[in-house]
Amino acid sequence: MTSAKEQRSNAVRINELEDQTLKLANAVQSLQNSQQVLQMFAKQSMTNLLKLSEEVKELNKALTDAQYFIHVLKNFANISEDTLNAEAAKLQVVDFEKAIEAQDTEQALLATDVVEEDSVVVVTSTTPDITPDKGFLRSRLEVEMVSIPEFRTNILGKHAGDTFSCDINGVKHDVTLLSVKKKPYVEPTTAEA
Repeated sequence: MTSAKEQRSNAVRINELEDQTLKLANAVQSLQNSQQVLQMFAKQSMTNLLKLSEEVKELNKALTDAQYFIHVLKNFANISEDTLNAEAAKLQVVDFEKAIEAQDTEQALLATDVVEEDSVVVVTSTTPDITPDKGFLRSRLEVEMVSIPEFRTNILGKHAGDTFSCDINGVKHDVTLLSVKKKPYVEPTTAEA
């Protein structure tokens, strides 16, 4: 016969085993839940990759079609690549100007004469030392957000039509200021007592 001490010891061991079994069951359930989440994530990732793959295929087809179209224009319509590039640049400028006009209207920007710290400017640039040109066709910038000190220093005080030279990422750019806008002045409100 077992003594009371052995019975208590056995009861403690049984309780410990039951606790460990419960902990193990919880851990197994957690692992199963994690596995289900990972499976759902993998399935969603595969679906997204398939969609992306289809979009890339469509893009490649569009690029191939555009290359053939350009080939036809150059060889059968006798339109030079320079002419095509010039016409494409004109279309880009028109699209850019429409987008800028919409942004300016949305932000209620006003035309102004001189570039100040809080001005919004549109600039273009060329890279005279690099062929082919690596300048930017058009860029709309909030002067206070520009992180190139030389650019900020050179543009402050300029008028639309002015030009200046500036290093941007180690490349000399001849920059032309196309337009200068400012945010409307808003009268500060005072709290009523």
